[in-house]
Amino acid sequence: MRGMLDQLRASLTWFTQQQREDYAMLVACDDGDVPLVLSALGGFDQADPERMYLTFAHEARTPRGYVDVMVELLRMRVEVIDAARAERGDPSFPPVPARGLDGELPASERIQALLAWWRSGQPDPTQVVVVAFVPTAIPSAEVYAEVVLPLLLGDATERWVRHMRLLVRDRRGEPILGPTVVERNAGNVLSTTVDFSPAACEQGLAADASNTDLDDNARGIALLHMAAMDFAQRRYAEAIRKYGQLVELFQRLGDRACVALCLVGCGDVLRQVERYDDARTRYAQGVRVATEVDAKPVVLNGLIGLAQASAAEEEWAAAETAWDGAARVAGAMRMELPIADFVEQVGVARLHQDDVKGAWVVWERVLEYLEEDERSDPYRAREVSVLERMSALAQKQGWAALGQQSQRRLAMARHRLQAEGGA
Repeated sequence: MRGMLDQLRASLTWFTQQQREDYAMLVACDDGDVPLVLSALGGFDQADPERMYLTFAHEARTPRGYVDVMVELLRMRVEVIDAARAERGDPSFPPVPARGLDGELPASERIQALLAWWRSGQPDPTQVVVVAFVPTAIPSAEVYAEVVLPLLLGDATERWVRHMRLLVRDRRGEPILGPTVVERNAGNVLSTTVDFSPAACEQGLAADASNTDLDDNARGIALLHMAAMDFAQRRYAEAIRKYGQLVELFQRLGDRACVALCLVGCGDVLRQVERYDDARTRYAQGVRVATEVDAKPVVLNGLIGLAQASAAEEEWAAAETAWDGAARVAGAMRMELPIADFVEQVGVARLHQDDVKGAWVVWERVLEYLEEDERSDPYRAREVSVLERMSALAQKQGWAALGQQSQRRLAMARHRLQAEGGA
């Protein structure tokens, strides 16, 4: 995975900052890959003062609408530039040209006019401007091709192209632009493929884990991701084996937070294969180590797993203790919603221990907590869940008055949840 990211950055760096012969590059990727491409470009914009980066990630739903959004984005950037120029006493940016605003013109012609205008407003006319058309989604292949394909098929010597680098997204699985570019033998257009699909990531992680040029920590992190992918793909034996290797590795490296993370991960796998007693052991070990190094997120996940494994074995006292601990850690982390979730489960564990009064009391506390700030949608769902439990308990115990009260409160909570769009 690290090698894949390095390869992506190296490819984009070479095109935008090093080579001078080609003005356009097709970047074939799926929607899920786009954030990584945008992240790489954002890093260049911050670290490469010699070039200017204009990135457009909006969708092309209509040709005119796409360019109209471009105009507004460029105007917003011009406002910032003009404010800085005014402080220095420099002349302001020239107005947007009429051809860039003319909605009757083809979108590609408007874009060319806008890019030529942008170039004219720069103090250094030879500064390279990298223009990236990287929409997060491509709802219409036809509209997208109409907007950007003419930019790739034009004459590389045209005035608007000078000192420009175009990065243009294409689809990886069903390319929109690539076949036409090849068929038309468009010169000065390169192409690269970005593939961060699960299968590709797994291969990349395996390469990182076996790459002796990386340090032990980097290789361990790659193996940790592989263990998580094994778990997701239900390769449980492989996941357990990897987590065992990682515990030994991170212990040797002195990274106790990662030791705790791996112990909790191993507990997750063991719980999935219903080895609950072994899972509880690993969770407890992970929680202890994570507590010692104050790794609260790992402590929280470990306590949740410990509570669930204990409940699966009907060890309700242990489950209650773990849920209570999870609520306290969530409070320390200022995670308001999970507190109610965990305290509700404290009541469930008490009820299984025949502590009827204790269950009722703690559920009342949940309701009081939820009413404090009049929380909405997901909290209403928790309110309904708790009141359903209280109503059922009152009916089972023959508590007529409390049962009627709970039913009224439940009806009101359900109404509020429905009114707020909850399920």
